Amino acid sequence: MQCEMCQERPARVHITRVTILKGEKTLHTSHLCEACAGHKTEKQMEVDARQSQQQWRERADKRREERRLLVARIDEDLFEPRREMLANKKYFMAGFGFDSQWKLALTAVGSRSPQADVFDILFDASGSGVNHIVRVVDGWEVHLIRWGSEPNRMLNHIFEIFAQAGARLDLVKRQLIVAKERTLFPDAFRSLAFCGLAAGVLSAGRDELYRFEFWPSDVRHLVP
Repeated sequence: MQCEMCQERPARVHITRVTILKGEKTLHTSHLCEACAGHKTEKQMEVDARQSQQQWRERADKRREERRLLVARIDEDLFEPRREMLANKKYFMAGFGFDSQWKLALTAVGSRSPQADVFDILFDASGSGVNHIVRVVDGWEVHLIRWGSEPNRMLNHIFEIFAQAGARLDLVKRQLIVAKERTLFPDAFRSLAFCGLAAGVLSAGRDELYRFEFWPSDVRHLVP
């Protein structure tokens, strides 16, 4: 919401005035930026904006570096020991997503070579007949799924180990819907984080983007 007065900055100050006329009370709320509300000067607002942009850049840089290090460690632990067997298989990781708070990562593994099954090469017998394997890499819980070109096939791979999740795709609204979205892990918020990562992986390499949504009010009872 923009400031009603300057129409330039976000409205962060909300002032409600009460008017009583002939015994009837009327409420009017003004939505103003801090400068127009008199809380800060224009110069202070400019300084705050620069600091905010700098903080955003620092967080973005930190996230990129964290992603780079995690991908490198996964490559070292999983792909490097099998490098000779993977030669010319044109393997790839797609839709890599991670959540730093929960040390949780999700990615799809596939090959651009039609005859190659990178999943089976990486995991030997443990990868035969399954499409979702979990490995711990440097303290991160990494969920690796077998890549599939069709969205619903990918969906089945992502939720293969969560049989009761009730996950489905609304292909019209481009939305991921998970009936048991808070019960995938013992912690409800970890479950929600995984669903968010799932939507990102489903969107990887596609023209359409899938999103995962839930009502924030639904988790009020989860907060101590």
